[in-house]
Amino acid sequence: MATLKDVAEYAQVSQATVSRVIRGGQGVSIASETRERVLKALEQLNYQIRPRRNNDGHPGTPRIGIVAFRNEHAESTDPYYLSIRQSIEQEIHAHGGSVSIQWKDAVKSYASFMNFDAVIVIGGNGEAEQYFMDRDIRVLFLDGSPNPERYDSIVVDFEHGTEKALKHLTSLGHTRIGYIGGYRPEDPRELAYRKYIEKEAGFDDKLLRASGDWSIHSGYELVNDLIAERCLPTALFVASDPMALGAMRALSEAGLRVPEDIAIVSCNDNELARFTNPPLTTVHVPTQAMGSIAVNMLVGGVIREHCPLQVTVPTKLVIRESCGARKKQMGS
Repeated sequence: MATLKDVAEYAQVSQATVSRVIRGGQGVSIASETRERVLKALEQLNYQIRPRRNNDGHPGTPRIGIVAFRNEHAESTDPYYLSIRQSIEQEIHAHGGSVSIQWKDAVKSYASFMNFDAVIVIGGNGEAEQYFMDRDIRVLFLDGSPNPERYDSIVVDFEHGTEKALKHLTSLGHTRIGYIGGYRPEDPRELAYRKYIEKEAGFDDKLLRASGDWSIHSGYELVNDLIAERCLPTALFVASDPMALGAMRALSEAGLRVPEDIAIVSCNDNELARFTNPPLTTVHVPTQAMGSIAVNMLVGGVIREHCPLQVTVPTKLVIRESCGARKKQMGS
């Protein structure tokens, strides 16, 4: 097993410098080139950082590393991932622990995460999946499960949530239902949509648009494409609330009314959903609970003796005005 001295010699720095990099270099300025050499040495030598201990020999307060969604700007425009990360931080602090955050796009080396007691990876991340595969550290993937035999994970039951949304639209009389979503390999919302539509109404690939980046702008562009091609359905299932906001703007600019001309059901139920015009009918995802569960799985006493744990959180359909159900009930 590599020692601190081995890493220092490999990186051609002092052991004190290696120690500061491992601790995060707080209060000390370390040149980026030096830091990169140390991180590379840690990775190449597979240096295993021992858990910190208090003076009485018991484990110290937990330190959790977070690999956040994409980059800070992308997260700030997606309340789903922002809510998850903030709930993780709140729960860690409630346990008296500390947290360090890096955004996926800015991670230069995952070796820096080996200093933590555990790591939470938010969203899909193939690089993290490969790096931690053979490392002796507990890693939890949140909003994805790349390898349930190796990693703890928390996933959302998007399949049943999507099915509930589509059944609701069908109950309102819609037989021509479109799909707007972002790109994600084997996205459970898209798969559930295909399965349901093929069984209930007959699949029309012109009504499925899943090439967006989950942003407001991509929802806007994808619906404009449907409008330009003159193949609008009578209802849309939109895979995220931000994309639904963009979709509603595109429809409004085209002189189309929601829900009178086209009904919309979305997914996530972020805090803005009930303040749109009209308020969004949406599949609620308990993002606050997801963050809390993740931390408690790692540091709250949940024991994993023989195999990783996978938790599936449920969803529920929240009915507001954008689907037209309330207008129909009122007889208007």
